[in-house]
Amino acid sequence: MGAGIAQVLADVGKYNVTLADVTDKALANGQGIIAKSLSRIAKKKMADKSPEEQEQFVKSVVDSIHVTTDAAKAVESTDLVIEAIIENMKIKKELFSFLDSKAPAGAIFASTWKEPKNEDNTKESTARNEEKSLMTMHGLLLSKAHHSVFLPRIILLSFP
Repeated sequence: MGAGIAQVLADVGKYNVTLADVTDKALANGQGIIAKSLSRIAKKKMADKSPEEQEQFVKSVVDSIHVTTDAAKAVESTDLVIEAIIENMKIKKELFSFLDSKAPAGAIFASTWKEPKNEDNTKESTARNEEKSLMTMHGLLLSKAHHSVFLPRIILLSFP
């Protein structure tokens, strides 16, 4: 799911996107998922273009997504943090607590938590100060993302 969100935000939104995960292997897998998805899009939407132009499109989007295994460094200057990890409240709480301590005061936190009734639980998961915000977003951006991908990811955006 995280790879799909990163793809949509980098391609359609043209945002500065950083994809963070716990291992380089997981990040490479995410980049591969994005490249495969973009290749399918290029074949359909760029059918009149050469294979080289289609490949360049895919490469430009994949290369525009920064990747890191250092989530603390990744969030230190971000405006929006979107978590897309497993549906486990304990793990989400631990992640939000950690990222909250590293992100700027004005950062907005979003969760892909799919249970709206649990939004209050997610809000309680961090020691949010008044300058930080949290939202749940299941279905908001995800409707355009690659639905068959469910990988743990953190997506971070910096607005220009």
